[in-house]
Amino acid sequence: MRLVSQFGIDFGTVNASLPTVVVGRVLHIDADFCSYHGTLSDEDGVYPTADESIERMVIQGDTLRALAAAESMCFHFTHPDSPKAGRYDAAIQQAYQDNRVVDESTLSGEQLITYLDRKKHKEYVKQARICFHKRYNTVTKYYEHPISCHMETELEADDSITIAMYADKDSVIWSPDKDLRMGSGKHLVEGDYYIKEVNGFGGCYLKDGPSGKENKGYGTCWFWHQMLQGDGADNIKGCAKLSKVINDREFPNKQLLDAYERIKVGRKLTKANQTALDRGPANCGHVTTHELLKDCKTDMQCLTVVAECYQTYYGDAWYSEYKDKTYHWSEIFYESAKLLWMMRTRDDTVQQFINEVKNND
Repeated sequence: MRLVSQFGIDFGTVNASLPTVVVGRVLHIDADFCSYHGTLSDEDGVYPTADESIERMVIQGDTLRALAAAESMCFHFTHPDSPKAGRYDAAIQQAYQDNRVVDESTLSGEQLITYLDRKKHKEYVKQARICFHKRYNTVTKYYEHPISCHMETELEADDSITIAMYADKDSVIWSPDKDLRMGSGKHLVEGDYYIKEVNGFGGCYLKDGPSGKENKGYGTCWFWHQMLQGDGADNIKGCAKLSKVINDREFPNKQLLDAYERIKVGRKLTKANQTALDRGPANCGHVTTHELLKDCKTDMQCLTVVAECYQTYYGDAWYSEYKDKTYHWSEIFYESAKLLWMMRTRDDTVQQFINEVKNND
């Protein structure tokens, strides 16, 4: 069976008939994603009305609900003014989600046209979210299936979805956002649309992607992979890589490390040294991250490797141009951890999780 929504989103091929509804099961939906696609303009550049956008989102949600064998669905939005669990303030290396902000004065031609179109689209997204929340902030019914909405004003929708999954182990979550993969519970897998149950550490693997090798995975194992490779979508840097043997493997940035050593002792830089300095340290990409963590089978093993990577690069005094301040490597480590961690309860912290890892070792 091929599922394609009436507004053009392809839900892929489902090999079996739809599963029987599980009484009481709720599907928690990443509505930030739904609202983006539900407000896209047509080929003539005409945007849908708020009512049309809401109908698109509800149809998409109800299709996902059926695939998750859920009785009801809850749409989770991030409020535009949410502090996002303090992530903006926590950022040290570079501004959180700053890659989503563009200086309009630097654009011209096609770039400017594209930017202005996206800017206009964002306003439609914002209005659709507000209207959707007004309509469904109390439980309503879409045909026979209850539908509700949660507007997150303190955390991010990603957090509230993960919290809901931990609170009700029979619930299912759906999001194309890879961040949520670290949570334990039932995930409706984007693209394949089957339910994957994740428990604890999980696992990761390297596979071919459209632009090269990519790490895929679930559970807290995925969290540790993100700690090294970062998250470009949210402007989270992760950890840089240097030519240093860690976990019996050697990072490839030899010229950069050699340049640092030459500067320390006052030796002349080679052309290769200068090129490496101009380029700066490369981040731990997907392949390097996989090589460093592929033999780790527990959170404690991952914590040991990842902490050593941060200590190796950042040391005891790393200067942040963004903050104009010097930081210890452990502060950079916890910055990345706080930005990436999906909260399990509303008062959860990544420090709690790391303490659990240490205590259970």
